[in-house]
Amino acid sequence: MNVADWFQAGLLLGGFGVCLLTAVHIAYQARRRSADELSLTFRFIAWLAILVGFGAPTAVAIPQLVWQMLELPSGFGLGRLPIGEEGLFVFVVLGTLLATGAFLATVWSQAHHNRMRGLLWSIAAADKSGLPLSTAPRAMAWSRNDRFGAYCDRVADRLEHGEPLTIALRIANPDAFLALRLGTLHGNLHDSIQRWLQRDATRQPPPWLRYGYFAAFVTFALGMTLVLLANLAMTFDYILREASQASLLLQWLTAMENATGKWLLLLPLATMLAMGVILLHQLGLLQHRKPFSTLSYPADRVRVLRALSLATDANAPIGQTLGLLANEFPRRHMRIRMAMVATDHEAGLSWIDSLCHQLVITAAEAELLRSAQRLGNLPWALDELADRRIRRLESRVRLFDTFFVPLATLAIGAAVGLLGFAMFSDFSKLIHASIP
Repeated sequence: MNVADWFQAGLLLGGFGVCLLTAVHIAYQARRRSADELSLTFRFIAWLAILVGFGAPTAVAIPQLVWQMLELPSGFGLGRLPIGEEGLFVFVVLGTLLATGAFLATVWSQAHHNRMRGLLWSIAAADKSGLPLSTAPRAMAWSRNDRFGAYCDRVADRLEHGEPLTIALRIANPDAFLALRLGTLHGNLHDSIQRWLQRDATRQPPPWLRYGYFAAFVTFALGMTLVLLANLAMTFDYILREASQASLLLQWLTAMENATGKWLLLLPLATMLAMGVILLHQLGLLQHRKPFSTLSYPADRVRVLRALSLATDANAPIGQTLGLLANEFPRRHMRIRMAMVATDHEAGLSWIDSLCHQLVITAAEAELLRSAQRLGNLPWALDELADRRIRRLESRVRLFDTFFVPLATLAIGAAVGLLGFAMFSDFSKLIHASIP
């Protein structure tokens, strides 16, 4: 199939998906509890048709168009690569699909997070009003007829059957999980959820995720630029050698491309790997695995400080909170540290000194907490330390922005400028020499 056939088939399939989705929305606008599964099935088929219809032809057609732009004379360019032209074509298609999947997963993750914020806000309102917690997800389930509405229905059923709130929600966000668990334990669920919602409203995306996208873009742009310009450089070198006009710089660049041409594939390969990792993380499959659990250690220390602040503000026994963190903290490495702190506290030692010994806080921070404990404003001090750590992380991100982004831009610009100067300066000399 040529490019036009791919686009025609994609438009037909995508149009069918749009029509089916519209029909389902009209038919189920008035909620029917008995038709939930049928509605979800039709919606799944519609979205699958839209994604496959509009996504797959584009993922195949765009590399075909790029391939036509890169067609070079026999003996030059991409055909010399060890995977061959067909292999490189498949390589580009897979990379496009991975990038699309990572983007869609990120959009879905953010949309699901916003819906969960609304559900938790309604649960906090129900708790403040003294209503059963199941009334909040049940009301939200009746107002929606999508997958999230069915999820709210299941949450309400679990709560009515006596399951704890965190188990009924099956929540994956570590900050929200701790807020719910501590609020349930200390009897201040409304305040705990409200504090989490206020902090979450100003949260920033994880720095590694942000720079993962940026690094993938830079790697892809640099790789495509080098592949394209290196092949053009070989063509120019061949033409100019015939006219005895090739400069030493162009000959050197051509020799370097001959020696390292196959290794240029590592740049797009790194892009595919980064996109695959981002996709798996956004789907929730890598959040508790190394090295991601290790990268989350600074944020985990902030979570511990927030949890202890919530406990001390509610005048709850600190040993009870330490035991909960030791048993139920989302990250295993922090559970081990908090288990040691809980053991020391049960043995009569200071939990602040134990936190310092386990490297959760520094010695200066421990001294600040001891002073705040004597003055009776320990919750404020714990929150202040958490805010200070957040500001420190944000300053490091800004510092990274200041240096890394310009360096990456300069790297791409230097590669394009060097190859462009080497090719077109010699070609310009050849044109001027041929003018009578």
